[in-house]
Amino acid sequence: MSLSASSRTPRTPAPRVLVVDDDGLMRSLLETVFTTAGFEVQLFASGTELLAHAELRTWALLLLDVKMPGMSGPELHRLLRERGCELPVIFLTGASDISIAVTAMHQGAVDFIEKPFSAQALVERAHKALADPKRQMQWR
Repeated sequence: MSLSASSRTPRTPAPRVLVVDDDGLMRSLLETVFTTAGFEVQLFASGTELLAHAELRTWALLLLDVKMPGMSGPELHRLLRERGCELPVIFLTGASDISIAVTAMHQGAVDFIEKPFSAQALVERAHKALADPKRQMQWR
């Protein structure tokens, strides 16, 4: 039995995550984690690369490494906010720095996660950030 185009249920688009991390192995790991969980994943090695190539007008989660050469994650976050980008942000860091975490949260980050992390917990936090109705309403 074949379904006509009008009787098919529209598919919900996969949630999107934009990963910015200068470490290629970490980008690869995050791609595997999120792809396995059903996300559409885009990888960027730097904030400059994200700014040049990412679609930032479509709902997505930004997953930013804190410490990167050139533009740091917090600097990228601040620049995006100045440009009016209100996408939810989760920071990943290899070294806990409370002052950076507090500043990031005050600037609108939804989470701050230390490496190493639980893949399952990261995916759950990503889903939660993308499903926040207050953020989605502000976005539209």
